[in-house]
Amino acid sequence: MSKSSHRDSGHTDADESHRNTLRARIREALEDTIHRVECRLVCVELTNGPNGQILRLYVDKDGGVNVADCAMVSRAISPELDVLDFIPGAYRLEVSSPGIDRPVELLEDYERFSGLRASVRLLPGHHPRRFKGILRGLEDDCVLLEAEDETHHFPLDQIDRCRLDLNPDEFASLATR
Repeated sequence: MSKSSHRDSGHTDADESHRNTLRARIREALEDTIHRVECRLVCVELTNGPNGQILRLYVDKDGGVNVADCAMVSRAISPELDVLDFIPGAYRLEVSSPGIDRPVELLEDYERFSGLRASVRLLPGHHPRRFKGILRGLEDDCVLLEAEDETHHFPLDQIDRCRLDLNPDEFASLATR
């Protein structure tokens, strides 16, 4: 990929690569702590907000999470984040349930949610970058997405984000998956 600037965001491909590396480091550092409070880390997002960066963590557990669970995770990881100092300057930490537009980031979730509608956004440099279709699992480190009678193979390291695209009935049935 090139290091060209992107008109819509002002970010370069190098910025996106750094952001993905940072997300992976944050995941690795926090997963055990989040597991100790009986939750699992579904997704790490790092975005720019109007007042600085936002570190958004999506957590889940069997039976789903509530506000108290999210607060408990936040209290458990805040000291670690302060010591590790991954994000320079001020940032806002948000801990949330995955919700109806659940992010898909874990390898097992690509398989778990196979057969459901999803949207995939690739890293900058790909044209087109956005796809919608039916998630078909993983094959050889590629996410499979069926769209318009074609199965696309997206290398995991080229995916910026993947989210489920569910209706309320499908969302309610996730508990059984």
